[in-house]
Amino acid sequence: MLIAHRLKTQIFAAVCSLVILNTGVASTPQTPKSLLQPSFSGAYAMPDEYSAKVVSDILRQGGNAFDAAVAGAFTLAVTFPEAGNLGGGGFMTLAVAEKGKVKDVRFLDYRETAPEKAFRDLYLDEKGDVIPFASLIGAKASGVPGTVMGMWQAHQAYGRLSWEVLLQPAIELAKNGFTVSRSLQNTREWYQKWVSQKPDEVINFDVYFAGLQAGENF
Repeated sequence: MLIAHRLKTQIFAAVCSLVILNTGVASTPQTPKSLLQPSFSGAYAMPDEYSAKVVSDILRQGGNAFDAAVAGAFTLAVTFPEAGNLGGGGFMTLAVAEKGKVKDVRFLDYRETAPEKAFRDLYLDEKGDVIPFASLIGAKASGVPGTVMGMWQAHQAYGRLSWEVLLQPAIELAKNGFTVSRSLQNTREWYQKWVSQKPDEVINFDVYFAGLQAGENF
């Protein structure tokens, strides 16, 4: 869903950073053995019921904080698209602590990058003036996505459960659908109105998302 990019990235980063504290991680040559024991003390916060349930389920299956973040992020790409999407990117700070002391910290930058054929004046007309909304609407407004690679790198660094297990909840929700919330319908209506007030640009938003109706399966 094409939502304001800055808001989307901020919410998505917050979601990933808030998921669980103090859980075990996958074994690497540098990982203390004491970190491999699962622990479920901590808290998590997710913006909708579907992602919250997925996080809870992953933890109950023996997953750690990083597994929960990955599974939750892919779930949100289906049920809460304004929180981030497969077509976007973001930042993530990963930290592992033992007995209250940080043992390992990594920072992942998986923001979108410019396409190979992008150039300085991409959003300017022949007179050198800015083309209204050209950087916000349409194919030229999109960058090369980084989300999937960012989630993959986080999983490879610290994850415990398999990649297939972490993606399965999102796959099932995408195939079988989910009940649309009023807030998601409101977002859809807001974006349709916002786009309608901009210069003509061929997009297919309505084709795929006009069916987002509160209380109905999408």
